[in-house]
Amino acid sequence: MDASGSLRLVVSELDADDLRLDELARSLRRELVDAGAAQVVAEPAGRAPEGARGLDAASVGSLLVSIGAASLTLTQSIEIVRDWIRGRSADAKVVIEREGRSVTLTGGTAREHRRLVADTLRALGVDAAASEGC
Repeated sequence: MDASGSLRLVVSELDADDLRLDELARSLRRELVDAGAAQVVAEPAGRAPEGARGLDAASVGSLLVSIGAASLTLTQSIEIVRDWIRGRSADAKVVIEREGRSVTLTGGTAREHRRLVADTLRALGVDAAASEGC
């Protein structure tokens, strides 16, 4: 499977309101952009109901990340998410979705996170060694 394309990241935290989720998503976006991601954007929301105010809950906390040769590799992107979530509360998590498959990253030890990156890549249908060069 090709390691290029895009990832959908959905950030959540137990009992977080929309503003907190937006803050978390923006923080993760900054980490990805600072690391060299070519494009990280908030996931477009569907049309808001007439008269709706504030943030659209359907899109709050969701990011689309372009991956591939001109950007971060899939492995690098997942490692950045792993490192980012390590610095968050125990209630924070990130769901990583790619081509209909998803994996949830949560807190843990550095050893658990290294194993989790490899497990995440496998679950997303990508060989970790093959994705390093992409």
